[in-house]
Amino acid sequence: MAQQPETRSEPHTGERYDEQAAASAVVEPGRSLTGCRPEAYGVRADGSRKLVASGRRTPGRLDRSAA
Repeated sequence: MAQQPETRSEPHTGERYDEQAAASAVVEPGRSLTGCRPEAYGVRADGSRKLVASGRRTPGRLDRSAA
């Protein structure tokens, strides 16, 4: 049986941001699979920012020269 991912959710507060920013970091480099951590931020006019979303991705590399 497949394990269900952990889900955490906070109530929506209705906060408004002037801009959005995003960043991604490689946390597990690999030859065919790479673990990445994307993050999204809400940015206010005064420059302060708050993490509003994050995740974990594992993109795979396809070797097309072997075909």
